[in-house]
Amino acid sequence: MKSKAILFFFFFQSLAFAQIQSTCDSLIKLGISQLEAMNHIASLENLNRAYVLAKEKHWHDQAFLALNNIGANYYALLNYGEALHYYLEAYQISISHLNQEREMIVLNNIAILYMNDQEYSKAAEYGERALAIANKANNVKRIGLYSVNLGLIYNKLGEMGRAAGYFEKVEQLKIDNKNINYINKIGKAENLQLAGNYLEATSLIQSLLPTVEKESKSQVVSHLYLLYSKILLQQKQYKEAIYFGNKASLASPDLESKISAYHHLAQIYISNTDYQAAVGAKDSLLRYSDSLQKLKNGKYFESNKMSFEIKKYQQDAANSTLALEQERKLHYALLGGAGALFLALALGFRNSFLKNKQKKEAAEKDRAQALLALKAKESEKLILEKQMLEKASQEKLERANLKHEIEIKNRKLSAKTLYVAERNEIIENILQIITSEKTLQKNITVKAELKKLKDLIKNDASWEDFANHFETVNHGFLDTLKSKHPALNSNDLRFLSYLYMNLSQKEIATILSISPDACRKRKERIAKKIGLSEGAELYDYLYSL
Repeated sequence: MKSKAILFFFFFQSLAFAQIQSTCDSLIKLGISQLEAMNHIASLENLNRAYVLAKEKHWHDQAFLALNNIGANYYALLNYGEALHYYLEAYQISISHLNQEREMIVLNNIAILYMNDQEYSKAAEYGERALAIANKANNVKRIGLYSVNLGLIYNKLGEMGRAAGYFEKVEQLKIDNKNINYINKIGKAENLQLAGNYLEATSLIQSLLPTVEKESKSQVVSHLYLLYSKILLQQKQYKEAIYFGNKASLASPDLESKISAYHHLAQIYISNTDYQAAVGAKDSLLRYSDSLQKLKNGKYFESNKMSFEIKKYQQDAANSTLALEQERKLHYALLGGAGALFLALALGFRNSFLKNKQKKEAAEKDRAQALLALKAKESEKLILEKQMLEKASQEKLERANLKHEIEIKNRKLSAKTLYVAERNEIIENILQIITSEKTLQKNITVKAELKKLKDLIKNDASWEDFANHFETVNHGFLDTLKSKHPALNSNDLRFLSYLYMNLSQKEIATILSISPDACRKRKERIAKKIGLSEGAELYDYLYSL
């Protein structure tokens, strides 16, 4: 019986341990997803809770992940000093308790941090250490990623030959990763430009531009435009350099890219002795620099505020642990004293001992009843929480099913719309061919069939039919759009409906029987009519309604 009790004890102890570790893993997973969603306050709170729990239980891998992602939060908030502090703590755990895979991850993070803080020598030192571990582990993907980073770092250090070696190494690896290959080619183009090999750099940039423009990679497109403009400036082709410099500023997805573009434009105008235009570019540069500084100040304040809250939370946790330990010692001391006093009294006063024993039994009974009542209350609370979680999960599942159903209906509607548009185009071509044949026009049967075809095109082109069908699938979308933007006409609404259905510009152009360029201009005109800020995506705005 005793052995069974021991087995049950260890079973429930192991179960509780697994549940606590699962809670820690869930906190880390939630914190990472909140980091990706840029919800830094919630992310830091959950990651810090996970770290405190992992540190207390000596779970080194969980502690590493929590610290590494806390550092990533501060990096995103531009607080590089605080980010480095947490990265170094994670690094210490990796070399003391974990494998080299964890070590190379945090080393690469530190290298990127130093690179963004323009401490390129430090960045190269940590990047080389990360790459050495990746080579030892024969991790091809990480070898490629770290080699690209080192190539970019050595470009900044002006070590062109060393940087070129890393870019060549990545090409030889032939990694099946589009982003790594893009960044490697851009780094190579920058390397060629810095080395003065303008012809080869221009050829590489021109081979990359059509693909990245088609895929709408704004950060990459902006960088390539700026790189090409720098080459043209060095070749004193000022007109072309200004053209691509302006394209770089328009394609820039963030303030830092716009600052780089306007700084370069000012240099072009000065070289071309167009001082009035140079002043305008400088004004834009100052305006964006001021906006960036305000953004950094805001993020730095938010970062410091969160850092203070985290340290306060850690201090409170430490104080709570210390107070609990002191209370436990006091409790044991009191129990010991009470036991000694009870024994002394029992030896001298047997009757008093019996009375005290009866009182103690009564007190134990009351305590047991109170404990049962508390457990019953906790059980009710757990059941209620479980019901609430199940209800929330059900609602989430229903929302996901509804969203999936709408997407399916929109895809069917898109397919039908494209089919009708393509069929109508074919019918119109047939009508033109038949109409051009005068002998066929005199045939009464042919004329009757031609009228049927024209009526069919007219009926299929009815916007009202499409709008009714679209509104049935996407309840209230058009009404919301018209109420928010009454200036939109029916053609605008039709265009936005196709865009909301996630049709490409080419597909929309086919449906509306216009050229892709006209389709793009219409999209820009509607975005201005709605009042979207420069750089904002029209599809993202529609999806948020």
